[in-house]
Amino acid sequence: MKKIVFSLAGFAVLGLSVSNVSVLCAGDEGCAGKKAEVASSGSAGCGKPCHAGAGGAATESDAVEAVLASLPSIKYRVGDKVGCCANGASVMAKTEGKAIEYMVGDDVFATEAEAKVKLAALYEQEIENLTALQFSIGGESTRCPMTAKSMAEKAKSTIAYKVGGVEFADKEKAEATVKLVTDATAAVKMSYKVEGKSFCCDKMAGMAAKDKGKPIVYVVGEEEAPDEATAKLLYAQAKIRAIVEAAASAKSS
Repeated sequence: MKKIVFSLAGFAVLGLSVSNVSVLCAGDEGCAGKKAEVASSGSAGCGKPCHAGAGGAATESDAVEAVLASLPSIKYRVGDKVGCCANGASVMAKTEGKAIEYMVGDDVFATEAEAKVKLAALYEQEIENLTALQFSIGGESTRCPMTAKSMAEKAKSTIAYKVGGVEFADKEKAEATVKLVTDATAAVKMSYKVEGKSFCCDKMAGMAAKDKGKPIVYVVGEEEAPDEATAKLLYAQAKIRAIVEAAASAKSS
């Protein structure tokens, strides 16, 4: 299997940073060995540092997971302590008698639903970058060819081409990959269920839910979500995964 090198500088466009507070991620109480709910937090798992990033060479599968793990996630703040594990935050909140606050970057929310909406919006913003041809110079990326030329001349470096978080040496192959990742994104669908009956239209599902007095269950792939905020986050995550997997496959072909 071919090795794939991913450049993650493109994710810096989100402008996220960690607040100047104590960060308690790895080894949060009650979280050892458990993976966080992806749709709940977007984090790679409770036993890993909150901002563990990808780097170096990996197999195609490992590299895809590394890119996904590098994305922003919801953090949980109790007092002046911040963790990436919901279970650990819950234990701490009960112990200290304080409420849990939900953070996405430096934005703080009173409810997890609000944080999910923010995170999904950031993911949708990043999808625009991942499906576009970017020019990469020394780990920094831009979508402007003139800017890329200037950066390359200043750094005395060559220009690589990045699509879906994957760098290509060949521009034509990168351009062809743009269509592949765009098609992969379009293939990701959200559907709806009411009392086990499936709908492809949210309005029809809404009418059925109102008529039967039953809730809508949102479906993305094999995942189900009980509310719209979680569903939109799942949907954005699924599109990003499809994009990165398509780009990685193109790279290794």
